[in-house]
Amino acid sequence: MREIPDAFDFRLLGEEQRQGRAVHVIDAIPRAGYQPRDARAKTLPRLHAKLWIDKSDLQWMRVEAEVIDTISVWLFLARLGTGSRLEFEQFRVNDEIWLPQIVRASGAVRIALLKKLQGDVTITYKDYRKFQSESEVAPLGSAP
Repeated sequence: MREIPDAFDFRLLGEEQRQGRAVHVIDAIPRAGYQPRDARAKTLPRLHAKLWIDKSDLQWMRVEAEVIDTISVWLFLARLGTGSRLEFEQFRVNDEIWLPQIVRASGAVRIALLKKLQGDVTITYKDYRKFQSESEVAPLGSAP
């Protein structure tokens, strides 16, 4: 996350309404010459992204990313092909906290350079509830 500002050139595309909230729409284009300092950031130069940032919370609400150059993962055991798409969306729950709503991935994956798979995966999160519990503080050695 710390390398994202260095990895991309950002351009404000405008403003929209999403889920009843005002958002900035931002285009993130890989910065020419960017060299990742952390191994986990090596995929950043291979992605072109579009972000929706909530204006009041400055929290990302949606991210769409497209693979613009093949991404190898797990020591080259899998490769995510050019044109594959990743989408992440989150929403504000109980007007308190941002939590995941949808994760989508679509495109081509080559596994161990032997098998090519094409498909779509969608994960949906819903029915969030506050965790509630009752507890009692008792002195040490006392019986319940």
